[in-house]
Amino acid sequence: MISFTIILRKNFAHFVFFAVISTGCTPPANKLAYVDTDRLLNSYQAMLDARRQYQRQQQEWQHNLGTLEQEARAATDTAQRLSATLSPAARATQAARAQLRQQQYLSYRQAIEQQAPQEMQRLTQPVLLHVNKYLRQYGEQHGYALIFATGEAGTLVYGQPGLMPIDLAARHNHIVQQT
Repeated sequence: MISFTIILRKNFAHFVFFAVISTGCTPPANKLAYVDTDRLLNSYQAMLDARRQYQRQQQEWQHNLGTLEQEARAATDTAQRLSATLSPAARATQAARAQLRQQQYLSYRQAIEQQAPQEMQRLTQPVLLHVNKYLRQYGEQHGYALIFATGEAGTLVYGQPGLMPIDLAARHNHIVQQT
């Protein structure tokens, strides 16, 4: 019989039940657990620090973006306001200046949109790697057969050697081929 240290989500329980029954093996340890990753990460100081650093970076980007937007609007307004009084060459210069400012704004905005996810990953990846390493060590040291993480994917954080899903699938295929 398998005992649950923390109540598993229903879909995890069905997966584990299927994996153990279909392979004909019993887990070396009877302990299973899941980690509420949102709760863990929302209270973990290193993650809070990484998120704060990202928020500071976002604020800087927004400030710079606001400045560029104001400059682009001012250049456009100036070009429109002076267009009637300027020579054709001066009008073209003012229009080119306004267009350049608008392009700088759009380019910076696009760069931020591309850079933001990368920056978030750069800041949080070391924290996530540390948490995953800790959970694996904890699982090993405390005799857990499997530790799951909550979330959209329902990730397996730790599995005792021989119980990893690929090992179970390989055993299942071997059993099916023999029958």
